[in-house]
Amino acid sequence: MEINGTLSTPSFFLNLSGASSFRADAIDCKDMTADIDGASSAKISKADAGTAHLYASGASRARLHLNAATATFDISGASHIELSGTASHAEYLASGTSSIDAAALKADHARAQASGMSRVECNAVVSLDSEQSEMATIINNGNANAVAQNGAKATQQPTMPQQEYGEEPTTQPHSRRPDNNIIGAPAEALSAQQPSGDTAMGAIAIYGICGIAVMAVAIGVFRRSRPKSNTRPTPKPESNTHEPQEAAAFAEEAESPAATNERPMPSLASLPVVQKITRIINDKTDRAGRTAQEKLTADDWAALDKGVNMIYPGFKQRLLAKKLSEQEYRICLLTKIGAAPADIARLTCKDRAAISNARSRLYKKFFGQKGNGEAWDEFIRSL
Repeated sequence: MEINGTLSTPSFFLNLSGASSFRADAIDCKDMTADIDGASSAKISKADAGTAHLYASGASRARLHLNAATATFDISGASHIELSGTASHAEYLASGTSSIDAAALKADHARAQASGMSRVECNAVVSLDSEQSEMATIINNGNANAVAQNGAKATQQPTMPQQEYGEEPTTQPHSRRPDNNIIGAPAEALSAQQPSGDTAMGAIAIYGICGIAVMAVAIGVFRRSRPKSNTRPTPKPESNTHEPQEAAAFAEEAESPAATNERPMPSLASLPVVQKITRIINDKTDRAGRTAQEKLTADDWAALDKGVNMIYPGFKQRLLAKKLSEQEYRICLLTKIGAAPADIARLTCKDRAAISNARSRLYKKFFGQKGNGEAWDEFIRSL
């Protein structure tokens, strides 16, 4: 596919898979999203956008000159992208053996995360918040002070929960909630609160014996105290046989939502956006054959955000305390409604490896230690 001249549009969406290729001279839009998969390649000589999102997986290649207010670059596998231009805020997420060459992209504020054997080279002028694994590399060609402020996060794996964005230091991964029995808590912390196996079995046996004895005494007392009588019980008058039923019906009517003028709380499955997501998941059409109506729009994401937080108040506030990216928060929303990792990858136009790495990064960001995606999913379902 090739676009000559300037393409002006409110929203631009590019989806490449297999061994496809794309080239464009200039794109002018408010929101730009590009998803490059497989061994595809893309080259955009100039792009002016308010927000830009570039996702690359497999062995993809991309070269982009971009001028944007906010830009997110999320790559995985063995992909490689080259970036130039300017951005006010830029976010770089790299995993596997991928690499991001953004030395020519001048960003005022940048955030970089690198895992596996990935490499990120950026140009942050004012501030850089970086996090990397032992074999990953993050290089800043911008202001040296930016690295000095936050570079300590990128050199060592933290042994205490990571402190970010002016958050008060904590000594427990779950100290922000009063309940220590949180799903996803470290096994050492939970095992310290529980008795050993022998002690627990002994206590259960003692409680069981005591319970049986108490029940036997209670049954004997009840039999002794019950009066003996040979008289037949007097039947109740027929006129009162319907009164209990009428009273029960009146009580049910009084307690019903219609009688109290209270609207029942909707369920997640009743939300129109969740029903649309279910239809997309159940649609087995190949990615290349899907229409625009089978993809989630910005209005769909906003409706999902509103619906989840209406049914689960405080869900968003608890997560955004750690400054999640838009992509990370969308993964949390889909996990909350019960979407599987493979379905999340399909709905966010990414591969399963990228979703798995994102869930592991989220667990480490919140709890300050390594964890798998399943532990993060249990934590999200507990909120």
